[in-house]
Amino acid sequence: MYSVVAEESDAMLKASLAAIQSMAEQSGQDFEDLKEETVRDFAKHKEWAKGQADEALQKAEEILETDFSAARAIPTNQETEYQGVKLNIASVKRDSKSKGTDLLTIQIEAKNEAGKEVFIFWNEEARLISVEGEVFSVDDYDLETSFADQTTAKGHLFIPVKGDGDKFILQLGKKSLPKIEVELDLSKNLS
Repeated sequence: MYSVVAEESDAMLKASLAAIQSMAEQSGQDFEDLKEETVRDFAKHKEWAKGQADEALQKAEEILETDFSAARAIPTNQETEYQGVKLNIASVKRDSKSKGTDLLTIQIEAKNEAGKEVFIFWNEEARLISVEGEVFSVDDYDLETSFADQTTAKGHLFIPVKGDGDKFILQLGKKSLPKIEVELDLSKNLS
């Protein structure tokens, strides 16, 4: 999209200058001053669009270079309870990405046994902590945030991690409140 904007910039400039010239003639303004300002603005916009196109292309190339063949689902089947919601951490899938970053996809099965509706905002209340103490935030999730009483849901937390460590703590809890921690040892389930 950005590359199209950059490519079409010259045609848009030409059309804009024609309109500005017509306006300048009707209003008595100096067309050369307006033209200079418009050309300068279009040049900035074109450079910005080219930069965005280059950045998008670089990201696409990184994705194409990613080796997803090593991705594996690691069964964990660990259970815990958080805010009255029973959570089964069913499995973790590790996808190797470029530049030393892996994406951990944590599959969670949840059942609300709290006797009331519960809200869990995963990107605020869940995180992974490495053995070294580095904290990795949830990047995205497809798990429900609103759990009516006795409802069940399945979904995933997507957490990018750096390094090749295979031991983490999945920590649940708002930053200022007590936490629930579940140890995830991804090495013991490898075949």
